[in-house]
Amino acid sequence: MEVVVKHLQLDKTTGIISYRRRFPKDLIRYIPGGSPQGRGRSELKVSLRAKSIDTPGAMAIYQEAEKTWTRLVDMAERQHSGMFHPLDEPTIAYLMARYHHQELEDVESIRWSQDAKRRGEALSDVAERQGVSLDQSTPARWTKGPRFVHEVIVETAQALRTQGDLEGLIEAWSDRAVQLAEESGYVVDKGSEGFKQLCIALNNKAMQAHSDAIRALAGEIVQPPALPAAPEPFNPEQTPSPPATEMTLQDVAEALMASKVSPVGHSTISSWKGSLRGFRELHGTPTPSKITKAMVTEWLELLAQRPAKLPKEDRDLPLPALVAKYEGSEADRLELKTIRTHLAALSAIWNKGQEAGTINDVLQNPFKARKSLSGSHEDEQGTEYTLEELEAILSLPVFTSGDRPAPLLGDACYWIPLLLQWTGARPEEVAQLMLSDIFQDEASGQWVLRITDDGVHPVKGKRQLKSAPRDPLIPQALIELGLPAYVEHLRHQGETALFPTLRVKSSTKGYLSPLFGEWWSGYLKQNGIHLAPQRGKTRRPLRDFRTAWATQARADRIPEEAMQYLMGHSTTGKGTTRTYGSQHPHARWMSVITYSKLDLSRVKPWGKP
Repeated sequence: MEVVVKHLQLDKTTGIISYRRRFPKDLIRYIPGGSPQGRGRSELKVSLRAKSIDTPGAMAIYQEAEKTWTRLVDMAERQHSGMFHPLDEPTIAYLMARYHHQELEDVESIRWSQDAKRRGEALSDVAERQGVSLDQSTPARWTKGPRFVHEVIVETAQALRTQGDLEGLIEAWSDRAVQLAEESGYVVDKGSEGFKQLCIALNNKAMQAHSDAIRALAGEIVQPPALPAAPEPFNPEQTPSPPATEMTLQDVAEALMASKVSPVGHSTISSWKGSLRGFRELHGTPTPSKITKAMVTEWLELLAQRPAKLPKEDRDLPLPALVAKYEGSEADRLELKTIRTHLAALSAIWNKGQEAGTINDVLQNPFKARKSLSGSHEDEQGTEYTLEELEAILSLPVFTSGDRPAPLLGDACYWIPLLLQWTGARPEEVAQLMLSDIFQDEASGQWVLRITDDGVHPVKGKRQLKSAPRDPLIPQALIELGLPAYVEHLRHQGETALFPTLRVKSSTKGYLSPLFGEWWSGYLKQNGIHLAPQRGKTRRPLRDFRTAWATQARADRIPEEAMQYLMGHSTTGKGTTRTYGSQHPHARWMSVITYSKLDLSRVKPWGKP
């Protein structure tokens, strides 16, 4: 007779039964393995690999699934309530002992496995868990044996300790630390001081554990330290509770904006109100103790999908409704810097609320700046112009007939896109160029483009640079299109800037490129060039030249180190040899860029007005 149990579902086609159980609706976003929007999984589904619960082994799978569901819900409830397990010294010591044991157990598993495939799978599991990338197609991988993985981990851990880079250490060990904690039934706050100490301890323990693993693989008998008893069960009542009359984040902000002791400026108030509105439209008005990082992530994901400009009739639509209405449209989305501004606004409210005593000091700031939103990361990644799009761009009247559709921008309409396409430079680096930055090398006679922050721009003032100065050669195509003649013409006119008509946009901290970027984006649309999203990312009409250049550089087989120099990338954390000697020899590689598949015959060389 079959046992009657809950949460079973029969597959009508195969007759196989599965365990299926939905998670509580308010906990879905905290269940691991969910969507990028942070909504998580709605249910747990596990096949029992049987047609009856009475089949041998089926009940064991069912019971394990029940335990998994209970564990996931318990962890999600802790995250939802903000009650994490404290990472004190006994807990960290316990986790480190478990880690040491696990690594030595893996060694024994690999040692006594005679089948090469099984050894390979076991080694791959160790490498994947530690974040070590192995080339599985290389036979030499197995000639070095499992020892190779452990050596890499020891070397990496030693380097992180030597460099003293706490941020890099936490990034390297964060996922493994969370995994280790979850395996032991702990829910940890990645933003806490205890989590930092866990990552440091894990890095230190890795040097010992994997050194022991190397000795064990060499045939030594290595006894792991005794596994201590697990610390006392976590008691949520020990976690400081928020005040009984806790204010909502909206109330905290309004109290700060009305403060006479520490008044807030009008522009700040306007910024706060806009950011609070979007968060409120998605999550209502929660109290600070109920706001989680997952909620903030969901809000940021929607902001990234919000159109940058809205018609009057849509301006009052809530954020979720806006995103739904414009899904799949070609409308420009909010820029990364705008999203950072919204995040910074709510972070400031949180910090000031804690200073004022209206937000509990024990609560972690979920709006704290995120590395994934840093400018440098976004600066070097994104979409690129396709070959078809470049063909269409070079067919525009500004390039083929000498048309200057924006008189106030002058010849910048012609030269800035071409310089971006052929040099891979950043838009502001090109916009702030001076005539003195384009010259012929006295020894070779070759034309050189100097990218530097030296000198004072007549409009911008002090120039800015995100990378080290560099002097790449100017591609022959730009010389043939008349760049030297254009420079000489401006000298005769008494100018010093390469684009003397460019002006600074007041809201961009002195940058020259934003106003040109707005014109360029509109000019493309006016001429029927609509840039479709790529890989789900918003197109950036000026920046897309930079990524297209990188693709072309690889097609022309420019060495990676030369690309680093030409694009002005930092070499921090790279091989030590890169810090010795001059990088200038890489400058010659710029002349290799060909765009051989691109038809340039329609582009008219520059001529005097």
